[in-house]
Amino acid sequence: MGNLVKIKLLGDLRLTLRWIYEWNIPPDRPLRKASFPFTIIWIVLDGHKKVDIGGNPYELSKGDIVIIPPSVARTGFQEKDSYGFFHYITLAADIRIGSLEFVRIYQLPQRVSIPDTGRWEPFVVKSRELVHHADQMLAHLQLDSAWRKDETETVHELNTAQTLELIDVQRSFYEWFGQLCGLIKDDIPEQPEQTDKRIQEICTYIKSNISEELTPTSLAAVAFISESHLRLLFRKTFGVSPTEYVRRARMQYARELILNSDYRLSDIARMVGYEDVNRFSRTFSKFEGISAMAYRKQFQSGIK
Repeated sequence: MGNLVKIKLLGDLRLTLRWIYEWNIPPDRPLRKASFPFTIIWIVLDGHKKVDIGGNPYELSKGDIVIIPPSVARTGFQEKDSYGFFHYITLAADIRIGSLEFVRIYQLPQRVSIPDTGRWEPFVVKSRELVHHADQMLAHLQLDSAWRKDETETVHELNTAQTLELIDVQRSFYEWFGQLCGLIKDDIPEQPEQTDKRIQEICTYIKSNISEELTPTSLAAVAFISESHLRLLFRKTFGVSPTEYVRRARMQYARELILNSDYRLSDIARMVGYEDVNRFSRTFSKFEGISAMAYRKQFQSGIK
């Protein structure tokens, strides 16, 4: 017998596939600067590409796995023709332990190279199977797998057969993610980063009340600590103040709503805690470098 309820992580783990594509882009096409509300993973199948991920430069080639944390900007630069096409699979997923990002708790590396073809090729096969599985499900739902919100209708309800197919796609994603972790386990610390339970509690509260006014006073009250202790915990854990953490959390949720919904920007502003849409727009532009409307339009033609 196995009583899994004894494992607290069981209720805290969130692992959801959001999108997956296979792209083959010419060397002269740059990847515009962008950040996403989910963990982004690239599997480089062929070619070369110079990229910047959160200020860290890399030159990618076949056999590389790239892991980009949520809200971290990435840019891919224009290359010479001699580089050939850059062929890769890109995947987005919501991967969390409670309200905290898995990629940060387990300190996943931004880039890992897998030179052993005996280990690499089975992973590529599994990745392509996941692409096919997701595309097949969308075809059965009569949805275009491309990211074109002006042409693609959002599905709000599924019948039983469609629900089971969605569960099967997520099952495939769980298997894929397990295989990924097996490939990179030597690059992951033996123990995850320990986070103060009071911080976890406060972050969960922030996520659940993101549309409300969240002040240092109200957050300190959640964990029954002083405001000065609250600031100390946030600086130690995240390197930012509680106020800045809340602002980033609001912007991360805003990105998610902009990409995955048809809500008006005024509605999104209220949903992430801004009564003044102009203030929301200024804050979003400061974080992204472009307006919220431009951010939405930027990805209607496909996410790379």
